[in-house]
Amino acid sequence: MMFKRRSIPLFKCRVVHSIPGRIRVGCRALKYLKEFNCRIERSLINSSAVKTAHISKYRIK
Repeated sequence: MMFKRRSIPLFKCRVVHSIPGRIRVGCRALKYLKEFNCRIERSLINSSAVKTAHISKYRIK
């Protein structure tokens, strides 16, 4: 069986879904950064453009 090599860099984020006032961002690196979830959420919230942030646990495998 051959495995396809991922062409998307590990830390590159992509918009998965967006509607006015809300955006869902995907990033493969979150799988390996579970211990930093709270820090990442806090950093996003401290941004002037973000009111709330949440890293979904079910998406990180």
